[in-house]
Amino acid sequence: MSRIVAIADVPALLVAEEQRRAAALDAVFFTAPESSGPPELTIRYELTGLQPPERAPDFATAQLRLWSDGTHMSLLDRTGVSARVTDSEVWIGGTTVDPLNSLQRTCPSVLTYAMAPRGVQLFHAGAVERDGRAVLLLGASGMGKSTAAYAAHGIGWRVLSDDIAFIRRVEQSWQVSGLVSRPVAVPAEVIGERAAIGRPLIGDPRGRHLVDALGSVGGWFDLAGSVLIAHGDQPEGEMHELAKDAVIAAVLSSSVAAVNRALLPDCFLAASAVAATPGFFITQGQNLASRLEGIEACLR
Repeated sequence: MSRIVAIADVPALLVAEEQRRAAALDAVFFTAPESSGPPELTIRYELTGLQPPERAPDFATAQLRLWSDGTHMSLLDRTGVSARVTDSEVWIGGTTVDPLNSLQRTCPSVLTYAMAPRGVQLFHAGAVERDGRAVLLLGASGMGKSTAAYAAHGIGWRVLSDDIAFIRRVEQSWQVSGLVSRPVAVPAEVIGERAAIGRPLIGDPRGRHLVDALGSVGGWFDLAGSVLIAHGDQPEGEMHELAKDAVIAAVLSSSVAAVNRALLPDCFLAASAVAATPGFFITQGQNLASRLEGIEACLR
């Protein structure tokens, strides 16, 4: 398969020769609109993996190892999939029992390096929009970004993403867009009776439901603020304003660009732009039955 889509307005050619990997590309970029322009970027998902550099990685977690070479990058995921990003190409390949899961895991890191030279910063964050103004939903994995996006949708916000957010500068303003690389997943015990609109995420240890009804919204919207999500130790949720340095720290911690000297300046500039807008800290309450209502009340 091969087709051209627009990822954060960048025309990208998606290429895969094997059926399951073609299906994985379609699934991850299903919200990216078709593009008629010549591709600036090629994203290949192949059976053959790439040999990582022999030196020690520049960044490593339990999930992946990453090597930086200026604005280029090599990656090795714990599932066995490897990746390489150059100025014009993203190559992902290797043996995996679940091509879709492996692609979803590597996608944020490789897209960060692919988009940064094009003036677009990627953050592991959610984003919601109302009246042309977008708010970032920040927080580590499992802290409740998807729940917050679901809660925002329930009170009239439109969901741009719950996992991948793009930020770019246009003249003197900053804009936000998103990519939904998988259906939004929310814990069933949190959404309670509303779980009927979703379906169980098979094999998920967190017992989440996939909520397709949220859909996704394309386009770019003015950056209006940010919300940092975390779990609290009180029965009900709480909210307070967040200091600018705390906002910068939260934004930087959500991007692998922050560990690369070549990419850090632009990443820091975007983080500072977010910190220049109102920032809030929301803690989710321990009472699961009222958690969603608590987040909705804070967002109002």
